[in-house]
Amino acid sequence: MKRRPVLSAMVGLATLVVAGCGGSSSGAGEPAAAGGGTRTVEVTITPAKQYQPASVTVAPGEVVTFKVTNASGELHEFMMGDSHAHAAHEKEMAGMPMASMKMADTPNYVDIDPGQTKQLTWKFPAKAGMTVVFGSHIPGDFTGGLKGSVTVGG
Repeated sequence: MKRRPVLSAMVGLATLVVAGCGGSSSGAGEPAAAGGGTRTVEVTITPAKQYQPASVTVAPGEVVTFKVTNASGELHEFMMGDSHAHAAHEKEMAGMPMASMKMADTPNYVDIDPGQTKQLTWKFPAKAGMTVVFGSHIPGDFTGGLKGSVTVGG
């Protein structure tokens, strides 16, 4: 009988750990099924380490597929999330050696090699006025301006 409270505590802790590891960000929306977007937004990572376009507007609750092409000569990322998710990933990447920068893609994050194109599909919050950030956290990218925003319009 004493095992039930311990088990409940362990399940609760596991839920918090999983929630902090990416995937969905409460105020930023959530990953959606590939190919499930109502439209596609083409984004290019330029040789000057900028996203083009750097800002996008979506409808509340809209599902958008981002088709991201890396036109630069270096590895970059495309990560969607709220400020907390970006801060956590920035810290994670800062502690890695350059040889370990390439990571497995997740529902809210893709690594994009030079010349490569990848897609990420995202369902935006249903509340108008929200801003969701996308960016790259290869050291120097995010702080150097390789980031953009999605505004949820009304």
